[in-house]
Amino acid sequence: MGLINKANEFLKILNEFAASEGYHSYADANKICEKLGINDREQVRHIVKLLENRGLVRAIWTCDGISVNLSEEGVVFIESGYGLSSVFQQDPKVTMHIDQSTTIHGNIEHSNLAVHSEGVNQGLSETRSYIQVLDEMLQLIENDQTLSDEEKADNITDVENLRRELSKNKPKRANVHTYIASLGGLASLGSLITQLIQLLPGLFGNN
Repeated sequence: MGLINKANEFLKILNEFAASEGYHSYADANKICEKLGINDREQVRHIVKLLENRGLVRAIWTCDGISVNLSEEGVVFIESGYGLSSVFQQDPKVTMHIDQSTTIHGNIEHSNLAVHSEGVNQGLSETRSYIQVLDEMLQLIENDQTLSDEEKADNITDVENLRRELSKNKPKRANVHTYIASLGGLASLGSLITQLIQLLPGLFGNN
């Protein structure tokens, strides 16, 4: 099976995951590839990068793995019934022209963050949970001896900006993902960011 065919099958499984767990949920790319009989981490990276470059998925890259989410373009692509081969022959800059405001910007490969959310549906009753997570983040940043005062200030600002965004009736995914990507560079926040990502589907609701 060639790379494009593997990417095609990967996208189908991710779509099934999204339909089951919610389109805001993130799946473990390695687990998807295991279903395809692919255990080579380098192949997993190539498949995800191929799909990400074409705007069909969003990806959070970490030292421990890759979490993926089906983008709006990916949903439209799946529903259109087109084959991947025609898309991958095009320049990714002109493949699709749908708003990409929810794309996660930023590479957090230097973090030991392990984001393997299998999609946790949360209701409004979980609102206090994200506040607790953010409070714990602030404590860890304050106590992180590896950070300079300036770095602490920058990261605390990101947490507070994240808090303000999530407290809105309609949080902007682009802003939330940008703050998470920025904080993802801190190894000490790994497990807390994982918890926060699991809460995002409920916080975004139907926005």
